[in-house]
Amino acid sequence: MARYCEKCGLKLSLFHRAKLCPKCSGARKIRLDQIKQKLINMDGVDDEDMDKLQSEYSKAELLDLWASVYKTFESDRELDQEELRILELIMRASGLSESDVGYSHLVRPYVYALGIREGNLPQVCVPDLSDTQIILKRGEIAHFMEPAVLKETRRVSLGYSGGSQGVSIRVTRGVRFRVGAHRGKLMSEERFLETSRGLVLLTNRRILLQPLGMNKPLNIPVNKVLSYQCFENGVQIYKEGREKGYFLELSSPSSAEVFGMSLGFLCAQIE
Repeated sequence: MARYCEKCGLKLSLFHRAKLCPKCSGARKIRLDQIKQKLINMDGVDDEDMDKLQSEYSKAELLDLWASVYKTFESDRELDQEELRILELIMRASGLSESDVGYSHLVRPYVYALGIREGNLPQVCVPDLSDTQIILKRGEIAHFMEPAVLKETRRVSLGYSGGSQGVSIRVTRGVRFRVGAHRGKLMSEERFLETSRGLVLLTNRRILLQPLGMNKPLNIPVNKVLSYQCFENGVQIYKEGREKGYFLELSSPSSAEVFGMSLGFLCAQIE
């Protein structure tokens, strides 16, 4: 059965598998490259071109467009307000979701860094979930929310080391007494163990862990935070009046980075 180019109607050869003829396919690629350069140069892209992105190009091509523009913008290790706007414009026009482009990992830290530089942390919307009841106080604003695991230091028994059977002495018929018998030394060490899990919420006033199920909550006023330290897998927080710290395990290094930046900004506002 004969096949024809979907763009110009030219009859395609028997072994040509693409839907467009070579000429139309090349023109299509050139057009996408032109759009990319206009976006990178912030030269103004026609609304008509942006409206056609999703209908004329595959998701893989659109992901490549977004990644290429992002890589160019991020080459100086910063994203300014206009660059963020263009990246979001590509996402909207292409129908790409935040998970498609890895927004939380690639872009969100820059959004928070820009907000901190301008003295205004981004805000997040707290959803109304059936299994949680997050109640903010008057004037309280949420700046970060994500699933988290709370871990605390606990002493764990590792069993016994050593031991002696002692000497068995016959006391009377059928009764023997073992002299010097002992079970050895009790071995233990301190470890971080999971004590709760749920949604961690950082507001302008508190660090909250809204527990899931029967887990315990956590509530640390920001003005009671003595110190904190960021790691790839979470943030360790020390609270006034408590010797041992809390460790909030988060989903990614970028989440720990965003949480740490935000907490540092809020603590600085109190000082």
